[in-house]
Amino acid sequence: MRFEKFGIGIRVEISSGEMFLGNVGSQRRLDYTVIGTDVNISQRLASEAVSGQILMTESVKSQLDSRVRVTQEPPRLLKGLETQISVFSIGTE
Repeated sequence: MRFEKFGIGIRVEISSGEMFLGNVGSQRRLDYTVIGTDVNISQRLASEAVSGQILMTESVKSQLDSRVRVTQEPPRLLKGLETQISVFSIGTE
C-alpha cells in the first residue's frame, strides 16, 4: 500500500523470540509493556526501514512458507548488539 500521497509512511519489522509481556511499574503507576532483545531489534529495524518496506529477522524467515518471496538485505549492526544480524525483506509487489 502506498500512503505517501497523504504524507503517511508505513514501515514494518517482524521479529520473534522470548520477551516479557505484562504490567511493569509500581502500584502508583503501571505500564503494560513488552521487554526483550527481540523487541529492541524489531524497533530498531523498523526505524531503519523505508516507507512501504517490510523487514524481518532470520527467526521469522525460517518459519515462512516457501511461497513467500524473501530478499536478503545487508546485515545490520544495531545499537546495543555486539554482532550483526541477518535481515530480510518481503516483496510487496
